[in-house]
Amino acid sequence: MNIRHPIHAGRFYESSASSCRYHAEKLIAACTLPDDLPEHLYGGLVPHAGWTFSGAVAVKTLQAVLAADAVDTVVLLGADHTGAAQAGEVYD
Repeated sequence: MNIRHPIHAGRFYESSASSCRYHAEKLIAACTLPDDLPEHLYGGLVPHAGWTFSGAVAVKTLQAVLAADAVDTVVLLGADHTGAAQAGEVYD
């Protein structure tokens, strides 16, 4: 298995796992969902521009999908900004 280690730690997000966890928990705690969400959600598009740019939107999207209680499958599609990824890589 090819494991990709973080290459932008300390740039778009903190470099330590504990600091990342703290900021993620802070974003989650601040998230409030609107009362007018659709009854059925089938998925969401989550931005990945970093905590300060899109963290709140990413958390709100994930919380809305989780609140729908209908998640059976998660598919992650992401950009390879470095050109180093190989087809079908598994990130852990």
